[in-house]
Amino acid sequence: MNVQHTLMAHGEYFCDNLKEANLTKSDVQEVLRKNGLKSKSEVFAVIMETTGDMSVIKQDNTAPDWSLFDDIRDSHLLTNSNKSDNPLRQ
Repeated sequence: MNVQHTLMAHGEYFCDNLKEANLTKSDVQEVLRKNGLKSKSEVFAVIMETTGDMSVIKQDNTAPDWSLFDDIRDSHLLTNSNKSDNPLRQ
């Protein structure tokens, strides 16, 4: 069963999700560079899609339409950017 994973949100990696998706931080960093990002602080989220592609969503002033994320298993990770609240973050 293919599941979407939140690999990164608000500039923080989710190591357990990276491991489950058989990816490394370096894999995500490559995708960020290919998308023209210069800083992790520019990242709202990186999602591993069911197709195997990574979607990079840039941080901006637009309020998220949460219905776009309701099919992601761990979409709750997108709403909380406090590192101490979630042990998956690194």
